[in-house]
Amino acid sequence: MIPLVSKGWAVRIAVLSALVLLLAAGEAPPEPAVKWRRADAGIRRTATVTDIAFAPDGVAYVALYEPAAVYRSFDGLTGWEWLGSGMLPLVPLSLLADGEECLWVGTEGGLWRSCRGRWERVAGAPAVPVYDLARLEAGRVAAGTEHGLFVCSAEGCRGTGVAAPALAVAAAGGLACAGTAAAGLWCSRGGPWLRVEQAPVSVVNSLALDEKGRVYYTSLGQLHACRSLGEACRPVPLPQGAPARVVLARGDLLLVGTAGHGVFLSRSGDSWLAGTAHSPFCSMPSAWPEITSLAVHPASGLALAGTIGAGLYYTGNFPPQSHGHNAQWSWQPVADGPGRKVVHALVQPDPGRIYAGGPGGIYLSQNHGETWLPLGRDCGPTGVQALAVAGQNLLAGTADGVYASGDGGGTWRLLTQSLGRQTIFSLAVDPHQPERLYAGCWGNNILLSTDGGLSWAPIHSGLETLSVHSLAVSPFVPGVMYAGTVEGVYCTRNNGASWAECSEGLPPKTTVFCLLHSGRAACTLYAGTTSGLYLTQDCGRSWHASAEGASLGTVYACLLLEGRPKTILCGTEQGGAWLSRDNGATWQPLGLKGRSVYSLVALSDGSVMAGTDDGVYLLEPRF
Repeated sequence: MIPLVSKGWAVRIAVLSALVLLLAAGEAPPEPAVKWRRADAGIRRTATVTDIAFAPDGVAYVALYEPAAVYRSFDGLTGWEWLGSGMLPLVPLSLLADGEECLWVGTEGGLWRSCRGRWERVAGAPAVPVYDLARLEAGRVAAGTEHGLFVCSAEGCRGTGVAAPALAVAAAGGLACAGTAAAGLWCSRGGPWLRVEQAPVSVVNSLALDEKGRVYYTSLGQLHACRSLGEACRPVPLPQGAPARVVLARGDLLLVGTAGHGVFLSRSGDSWLAGTAHSPFCSMPSAWPEITSLAVHPASGLALAGTIGAGLYYTGNFPPQSHGHNAQWSWQPVADGPGRKVVHALVQPDPGRIYAGGPGGIYLSQNHGETWLPLGRDCGPTGVQALAVAGQNLLAGTADGVYASGDGGGTWRLLTQSLGRQTIFSLAVDPHQPERLYAGCWGNNILLSTDGGLSWAPIHSGLETLSVHSLAVSPFVPGVMYAGTVEGVYCTRNNGASWAECSEGLPPKTTVFCLLHSGRAACTLYAGTTSGLYLTQDCGRSWHASAEGASLGTVYACLLLEGRPKTILCGTEQGGAWLSRDNGATWQPLGLKGRSVYSLVALSDGSVMAGTDDGVYLLEPRF
């Protein structure tokens, strides 16, 4: 298991936020009578996996960083049961299923143990991140924590003398080893823990031991092998220079999970077999996400790989029958694994089609959200943050750039390839000149195309910021445009040739996730920010809070309903949807409490569709 050390503070903040939400739940406004219904059948779940474990009887356990949870599957990965109510709201980082029908879980706040459904915190384990776990013998485990290495049983934990943060632990054949964040590799054969001087590194991220006493570890992306503790460890290059992230030994086989190159398999470390990943969108091989964890159940031939953002992948033929040039080792995504159906963007170009985009790609519904089909016969774009329609083209803003499809999503082409990789947060089409396309992004701020997407160039003169999360092109005055950034709102009156800050009244360093024109007044706009909803009635010269006293929090999405000019809907972070019928003076909750609403779209029949961190929801017109 590879620890997500860099996310430590983010996790702590998320935990505190969750506690605040729980404590404040009793003061929240009552849920409205309106009824949202799920409308996301066919959209694949996505998740970031921190660890995987198999019990001896074949039950699979999966720990998720996002959303934070532990799941198990009894029936070959087709059904998943949520575990861990006793640990909430702690984030699980490591798992160990021992032979006593007990599950050990290392979390961001200590070590937990569950036997037959009863959760207990393990005494003596520090209340800090527990990055990895290894079974020493029945009922005893080694726990790598932020405060060093501990040996634990049901009675409690004791320190080992390894005081540096222990990121990885492994045990086999009477040998146990621990890799640290600053003090290299340590091992023990039942006695004192000693530093392995033959391992000349200070950081050990992942660790594996095989039955012959060989030690394998990764250090900052490089795989190393020690044929014995008495011999010098040596670096082992991987094919294509792949960065090694996690290593696992099973019998005489070595598996290595990488960043972007999938899983490699070897018997000697000299020759490698690469697994092929297949996308849920097409049968063609696709690019691998980053691997975070590996697990194998030898009796069933099932192997699992956890990833960042893409959930679980599996192969059912471990080990592959051949290691020659004709060997086939195919990995597939677990179709409906644990996690959430995250949808960042929605668009309806006509009454017969609705498109949804998220981390897993782009989907089409032709039956009003009843079912969705994945798009992209050529393995379409993933990591979708924004969708827009420009003439006959469907545009997608992704973590790789702007994509376009001229056949309704069947095939795609990358429009911004000449600029290198671009992270796109928002898209806009100029209503006065439809061939002018804008993309808000990280780094280059705003990209402009004046030829329908054939060529792009940055336009950021005067933009003193790095990221643009929202765009609004005035439908009233040609050349006028607004950009929501990580430092407030900027505006232009010359099609983006130059920009000026227009954030008076907004809190300092406010991120603006959505911008919306009123529909009737040229100088009236709404801004959804990290500090709630704000309104300007003078073209951005001054802003004031449009939800004084309302608990909107961070506002991701804004929507004005056609024919109802004073009715505003907002999608918020973990607060669901909110409704104002008086231009933002007063607000009432509109359901979806506990969910983050990233996108809102008014459909042609008057209903409203919401894209959330928990799928797609539909609200009938009567509200």
